[in-house]
Amino acid sequence: MPYVAYTIMGKGGVIAVLLMVFQAITSAMSSETVAVTSLVTYDFYRSYINPEATGKQLVFVSHIAVVAFGLIAAAIAVGLVYAGTSVSFIVTAIGIVIDGAVIPSACTLCWRKQNKYAVTLVPLLSSIASIGTWIGVAYHRSGVISIATLSDFIPTVAGNMLALLAPVVLTPLITYIKPEDYDFEKFKELKQVDDTAFAIDIKDGNPAIKSAVERTEAELQNHEAIERQLLKARNIALGLALFIAISMTILWPIPITRGADKVVRTGVM
Repeated sequence: MPYVAYTIMGKGGVIAVLLMVFQAITSAMSSETVAVTSLVTYDFYRSYINPEATGKQLVFVSHIAVVAFGLIAAAIAVGLVYAGTSVSFIVTAIGIVIDGAVIPSACTLCWRKQNKYAVTLVPLLSSIASIGTWIGVAYHRSGVISIATLSDFIPTVAGNMLALLAPVVLTPLITYIKPEDYDFEKFKELKQVDDTAFAIDIKDGNPAIKSAVERTEAELQNHEAIERQLLKARNIALGLALFIAISMTILWPIPITRGADKVVRTGVM
């Protein structure tokens, strides 16, 4: 990419690529840090260790999680570099490892019949099957297992497709052995953490910050309006997602592939 940018735009193109890479790395790292910290703080610590945790305790745990995740991520990154892997290989392999959780996760939010065995076992079984297929196809085609052979097109397609499609069969199969009937109305019973400990008293003309409990009570009083807003936001999100999917898979690739056998002039680019 830097060479193409330099050819088309000169030094400014290289600077733009470096800026883009820097923003992509910081954005991805920050979002992953927030996600992992939230899981550790609320889904693990508050759910299983200290259900009555105060706001200050949760903030303390989240700070520890941020530091720990940063150190672990840095250590893994250094290890991958010394192992000779590249970003391209990681992006290729990550889908084979985690795509098995896509269907069970979606069913968790949208299908009340899915049972706990499906949501816990299907991702594991799908990942095991997809990784085995990925490695097996690479070895069958090349006779050796290496980063180069694992990065080949056919093995990666086989692994990714199995990871994504195996749950389509396994999820309903395991679910209908012993289906559940979850009541999604229970989501309304979830309680936000009381952050009144962080409210700022009215001093020197500065308004106090409302606690999460007060905000929750106000939202419950206007529940129907919130439902309408959520429905509108859902429709907008679905429309944008469909537009992006069509653009990335059809509208953009077709013009490029039609001229793939020709040399594209710099001016056209």
